[in-house]
Amino acid sequence: MASQPLLVCVLLVSPLAIFVFPQDGVRCGTIHITKFAWKAGVQVVTAACLYKLSNAKPTRKPRGVYFSSTATMRALIFREYGASAVELQTEHPRPKIVNPDDILVSVRAASVNSIDHLLISGFARSEFDRQRARRQLPYGGAELPFVLGRDCSGVVVAVGSSVTKFQVSDEVYLALGAADTPGTFAELVLAKEYMVARKPRTLNHSSAASLPYVATTTWSALVEKCGLGPESTAGKRVLILAGTGGVGSFAIQLVKTWGGHVTTTCATDGVPMAMSLGADDVIDYVTDNLEEALSLRERFDVVFVTLGPAFYQLSRSVLVEGGRAVTIVVPFVANFDKYGKILGTLKNISLIFAWKLQNFLTGRNFMISFNQPNGSALEQVSTLVDEGKIKPVVQREFNFESTNEALEFTRRGHARGKTVVVMPHAVTSS
Repeated sequence: MASQPLLVCVLLVSPLAIFVFPQDGVRCGTIHITKFAWKAGVQVVTAACLYKLSNAKPTRKPRGVYFSSTATMRALIFREYGASAVELQTEHPRPKIVNPDDILVSVRAASVNSIDHLLISGFARSEFDRQRARRQLPYGGAELPFVLGRDCSGVVVAVGSSVTKFQVSDEVYLALGAADTPGTFAELVLAKEYMVARKPRTLNHSSAASLPYVATTTWSALVEKCGLGPESTAGKRVLILAGTGGVGSFAIQLVKTWGGHVTTTCATDGVPMAMSLGADDVIDYVTDNLEEALSLRERFDVVFVTLGPAFYQLSRSVLVEGGRAVTIVVPFVANFDKYGKILGTLKNISLIFAWKLQNFLTGRNFMISFNQPNGSALEQVSTLVDEGKIKPVVQREFNFESTNEALEFTRRGHARGKTVVVMPHAVTSS
């Protein structure tokens, strides 16, 4: 396999190879190579080199996570993708501060999110490998054993040299990105300053841990993609599919806090909960046909799609002209897993083109949203919580040793809010 230096040399020489080639071509025996053919060949080789370089693995040792050579901690891990259960490892290496913007947090509680199940299954592994490689995190199997967990509430035990917003002993909460490793189902987690915020003063760690990942997911979709906010939501009609799940239950409260009108969907036993969260209109999809029920209502300015592709077209069809539908259930990553990078890219390009064309023809925008760690958003959420405008919705709590039970409980679906894992013993120093 060609080395990176050789590929770089080929790229540097290729323009010269075209320039010095004779205008009338070169004859090799009975074969006449025209300059056009030579130029096309060089361009193919150049494209192949660029492709190789863009997908090359870093030559440097990953620097994103540093572990102590002696200190250990307890962590919940899986050792291979597709594992049927996670394992409590009692001597997993502790992360430690290395980069200036690092923050080391002693985890007091963490929540279960749907992404945890997807990570165990190996969903989007190839895409997450590319993301980890770019950020110099362990990847390509080096991330195993994988520490689960995407969010938590805890106490700062160490900070990097450039961290100014936090200090040791601060109570904080945070959400990691989907590709970040290691996770929060551990006694300690390493995060970046921009991911972290002070936890709401009025909440204990268990309640606070239920919020970060669903909050940043909702914020990315409704605020950054759909333009909702304190000054722009009043009077807007918003449809939130699956309003009693973790994301939906937070989204209802956020939109109502900002003055929007919320219609949501849930099963019969979730209707009282959806109403208690502030929903103006609740559609019971067990007793009502969802499509018919929506056709009887005014169209919506925003639709928040927390369900799969089967709801994409319906979501677009109930928008006002100029309205926006946004989904957090994105098929693009799965296409890479299913078809590989080249065919997956082509499949995704065709899908994006079809969406863009429909957006143009209908005047109704359908968009995708990815969760992004966002400490600034969490700070604003903390304020809303402390003002009594948003309340955490915790369905069940499990102790750390029972995390497999927590994962199984959430795997069954039809969650009513969040499931939280509580750490029994806190680490107080790094």
